[in-house]
Amino acid sequence: MTFAEHLIEKLQYNLWANQRFGAWLAELPEGMYDEKVANSFPSLRATWNHIQKAETGWWNKMRSEKGDVFPDFDDSETCEHQVKELIRQSVTLLNYCSAFSILDWEAEVKYLIGSKEYSPNRRQIVEHILNHSTYHRGQLITIANQLGLSGLPSTDFVKYLRAPLSKPNDVFSPNYWESRYENQQDRWDVGYITPPLKRIIDSLNDKDTKILIPGAGQAYAAEYAFKQGFKNVYVCDWSSAALKRIRQLLPKFPEDQFLCQDYFTIDEKFDVILEQTFFCALPPSKRKLYIEKSATFLHPEGVLTGLLFGIQFPKAGPPFGGDEAEYRKLFEPRFRIETLETCSDSIPSRLGNELYFKAIKR
Repeated sequence: MTFAEHLIEKLQYNLWANQRFGAWLAELPEGMYDEKVANSFPSLRATWNHIQKAETGWWNKMRSEKGDVFPDFDDSETCEHQVKELIRQSVTLLNYCSAFSILDWEAEVKYLIGSKEYSPNRRQIVEHILNHSTYHRGQLITIANQLGLSGLPSTDFVKYLRAPLSKPNDVFSPNYWESRYENQQDRWDVGYITPPLKRIIDSLNDKDTKILIPGAGQAYAAEYAFKQGFKNVYVCDWSSAALKRIRQLLPKFPEDQFLCQDYFTIDEKFDVILEQTFFCALPPSKRKLYIEKSATFLHPEGVLTGLLFGIQFPKAGPPFGGDEAEYRKLFEPRFRIETLETCSDSIPSRLGNELYFKAIKR
């Protein structure tokens, strides 16, 4: 493992640990988040905010932001809101660093404290962020124990390594797909935007349309939409390797629109969700969850559209297939199906095997 791979693994762990602790915080009895204790930071809120302030500020420094880069946070915000904001920052930090070359890691970050200049490199700053967050998560546990709270989550690194999603051969884990992209084992990738997706994007008239592309892979559809003037395009994939291509190709693509995370943890609202390969990669047991979550991610009258496989495959997936009757039964409770028919402009190898669909959120 290279030092870069090691740091990305630790950033993935940092995100996991913040998610676990954040989920526990969000379930606290009312008032406990702000209960005062004798500690270097006087409450769970103050300590959590300090972790977020450091992750955000050092990320800003790495991007050469000027001025006061360590933000203060509004103490009137709910615990749930602040938990989501730190998780969002941890995702952003992971995404940002995932695209680094060796030279990027070694680039110096210059800043002043008083009149004295410091110039650590990005690798050293990330190591500081990781150590800092781990240290203060320990303080959260100390505060929780002082308050007599129970059910504290374990965020030990070894616990992360034992977690189901860390198994490299599990086809429903991030590591599995990360490995597939790193080793160019992505035979589903045709190397360009497919005609149906191009047609769907071309049919959108409002350039301010907020679009989500789940399981975006190397994001050819996002690239096309962005070049056509759609600036509110979000790509979601839990493989950072998959997203390297679009990061390098489109340096002006907004960093906060890369969602390198589990689709089911998204906390945004969209006008359109553009589907091609994500639904078929999910285990069928998660299809109802996908539909439910997709509905919650859409604004009223939002659109879920794209392609589904219209055949059953002879081998265990992914991909997993299905048929029109099955899809209608699944989607109808949450969506009004406007179109569900055999796609006429599929690429030759998929012609006759894909269904084009357009469904409106109920």
